[in-house]
Amino acid sequence: WTDARQELRKFLSLALSIDGKRASNLVSKLSTVARAGELAKRTDLGSIPFRVHEPIWKQVYEVFPKEDPNAMALLIKAVAASAHIDFLKPEIYKSRSTSSTAKDLRDAYAVEVRTHRQALEAMRKGFQDAVTTFASNSKSVRALLEQEEVVENLMAIMFSPSEDLSSSAQEIAMQAWDVDGRDGSLRAYFEKHTAAAFKGTMIILSTAKETIKTSLEACAVSRSTVLCLTDINDALCSKPEGLLFQDEFGKDDAIELPSVIIGLWDLMSDVIGEIFKCTVTWAEYMDSPVMIIWMRDALIFARDLVSKFNPTTFPRGRFASQKSGTNLTWEVHGEETGRSDHSRR
Repeated sequence: WTDARQELRKFLSLALSIDGKRASNLVSKLSTVARAGELAKRTDLGSIPFRVHEPIWKQVYEVFPKEDPNAMALLIKAVAASAHIDFLKPEIYKSRSTSSTAKDLRDAYAVEVRTHRQALEAMRKGFQDAVTTFASNSKSVRALLEQEEVVENLMAIMFSPSEDLSSSAQEIAMQAWDVDGRDGSLRAYFEKHTAAAFKGTMIILSTAKETIKTSLEACAVSRSTVLCLTDINDALCSKPEGLLFQDEFGKDDAIELPSVIIGLWDLMSDVIGEIFKCTVTWAEYMDSPVMIIWMRDALIFARDLVSKFNPTTFPRGRFASQKSGTNLTWEVHGEETGRSDHSRR
């Protein structure tokens, strides 16, 4: 039965991860159709309505092995694929076509928005309970964190605009290392699993950047991203406790820290720049008080990114060892992150 179980888990992992990616892609498609206005056509939405494997998700949560790190790793990977997506607001996501001949388009668009919400609910409904039950066994949690790609996927969930998902990733860190809150959890991930935490952060930043750029509005995604980046900035750069001021930080993972830091700085700058560029458009849909609260956090992060997250302020020994041509990169959606090119600064 061992081989059969492994093959079944591969199938489940593929099917559930595809659901998450399709949910993410649908947001981009709906945004494109809405922006097209009167030029949009019914065929732009495709002939097959969006659906996920809802019965499989329900069954997975119902029969989830409570202390199995391999099963939890599969579930984390599946949920992480769409963790950066927020529920679509029907008052914003709607067809802009008003002609009498576009009724089919408007109706189909509204159906897609509703099914997208139902899909996210199906994919997330049992996750928090599963994590809470699993995390009660500290031995299982430690075994989970040693699984391949788990920490990378947990970083994506940490950045989620869904508080239930984000708090679940925090709960795993809290049980593993006796830390508190989002800031303590993020610091622990970077301290205990340095390379994986950097990799996961850079992957989710690339994903968030694309989501922010292509969505009709991405206020919730931007807010959660800014809050996490602020905590990461503090964990790495605050004097004197920041991890970059600790001599042993990063050595166990044998990563080329200067290249990674510069790549992360690039991505942070790109994301905050994209947020500022898009807020004018988002303001057409969102109430000013809602925008003001999280945009204040974005401005504070941008200030700290320049003042704190600055390679010239780090201990000299941290950046004296960078080898010529060394570059740590990870491929994300066909692109590379972790650039060591300094030409833009």
